[in-house]
Amino acid sequence: MSELTLMQQRYIDYVVEAFPDIDADTYKKAMLYAGYSPTTKPNQIGKSVKEALYDAIKEKAAIIGVEALAMQIKLMRNPDSDKAWRQKMAVTDSIQDRIGILKKQESETKVMPMGIIILPEKANAKKSEEE
Repeated sequence: MSELTLMQQRYIDYVVEAFPDIDADTYKKAMLYAGYSPTTKPNQIGKSVKEALYDAIKEKAAIIGVEALAMQIKLMRNPDSDKAWRQKMAVTDSIQDRIGILKKQESETKVMPMGIIILPEKANAKKSEEE
């Protein structure tokens, strides 16, 4: 991907700062904050910064995942301090699962050896029948 312009970087910074509380107005506000014209279509900017925005959001999501892990540890150490600890554990577990923290799914494929039957040649088979 090519180098981002200052406007593109400011657009990404605004959206990432708003994450995860992004709504339809966030992109319009990000455009104006970055210095784009109010008549610019949001999808024009979105296409040009798609990869960089995805990478920045992914990075921020990883930070949120670590925060969720820290909350889980606090809840596990003192579950009686919070009446809704089971719900919070489920939510933090879901966040970590979606982001890919701690849970790694591995699959193992076993190939079963197949037996091979070797038949005698047809010529030898005829001799065997005649005998």
